[in-house]
Amino acid sequence: MEIKTFHGFEDFCVEKFENTDEWYYGIYPTWMSNVEVAEECGKGREYAGSKLCFFNKTGKAYESIKQEKNVYLEAPVYDKASNSFGILRYDFNKRILQAIAYKPDEESVEVIEEISLSEIDDLMNIRLIESPFMIVRNSMEENAIEFLAPKRKIYLEENESIEFVENEKMYSSKWNEDLLDVLNYGYGEEVIVRDLETGKILERYKGYLNRMPDGTAWLMTE
Repeated sequence: MEIKTFHGFEDFCVEKFENTDEWYYGIYPTWMSNVEVAEECGKGREYAGSKLCFFNKTGKAYESIKQEKNVYLEAPVYDKASNSFGILRYDFNKRILQAIAYKPDEESVEVIEEISLSEIDDLMNIRLIESPFMIVRNSMEENAIEFLAPKRKIYLEENESIEFVENEKMYSSKWNEDLLDVLNYGYGEEVIVRDLETGKILERYKGYLNRMPDGTAWLMTE
């Protein structure tokens, strides 16, 4: 078995992306959330900053996202169409949230969205989705997905959560107890396809949606 050695990365536990087998990433530390870092910085304490590194299966490491004090990075998401990574960057020095896109082929880092933290009521359940990269927040109390830039909401059904966006359609999964049939091995999962602009339901399927390493999605339905 071939062993690839990466010197200087003893802090990193390598993680997979669900939609590619070409790339991996490591982030450190992993035990603090954006909310916890915000609380610590709000008390005047210093956060050393998140460290993020990307690894190609060829064995090359990329460290273009530099560690900065009081800057928290979420785990990245991968967009196969543009071969780029999207990262949520919380800068508690400037009190801003940024969505940045990193393209390893060009070694470029671009800010694609920026929001003042004063405009965000709750930092919980914020995530980045693709494609393209968009900052969203799952509002559990309203059963809604909130797009933060520009601000708008799409109201969802109970137990429905967004998976990804593709071709102006929003794909989500929903746990539906009414479909559960334990004795006959029935499943209680649905896939819902909505218009991205209006939120109108276009299609609904029983079954599961799986992101695959080649960048496709497999719809397992009846």
